[in-house]
Amino acid sequence: TQLLHKTALSGTVYFEHAYNNMNDGALYIPTQRNGINYTLSAGRLLLPKRYTSYKQVNFNFMAEVLGQVLPSGSKYIDIAPSIQLIFNSQTRIDIGYRQELYSRLLPRYAPNGVLLRIEHLFFNVY
Repeated sequence: TQLLHKTALSGTVYFEHAYNNMNDGALYIPTQRNGINYTLSAGRLLLPKRYTSYKQVNFNFMAEVLGQVLPSGSKYIDIAPSIQLIFNSQTRIDIGYRQELYSRLLPRYAPNGVLLRIEHLFFNVY
């Protein structure tokens, strides 16, 4: 993640493998158990206008581009704009909508939908 003034830019790439936990393997075609996933995101701090404490609530607008590429050549690209609240620099709540932009992945279950994400960071646990 790179922070530039009040804009944060972030990118992630990761490998995913789907294990056969259904015994009969009915959900997965053998060549589509692996995938490369990626996300690119940009967020803009809207409030507070001026920081005085880490305890201030941050109100951000964020947009993510999410994608996946399978070895078979199937792929998708989605966009997910959202609003984000960060409390005490530790708890994050995102509310948004994920929309399919492009897909060559059939069948694709639930390509569009509402996004609700809640994350909490635990500091000094050990």
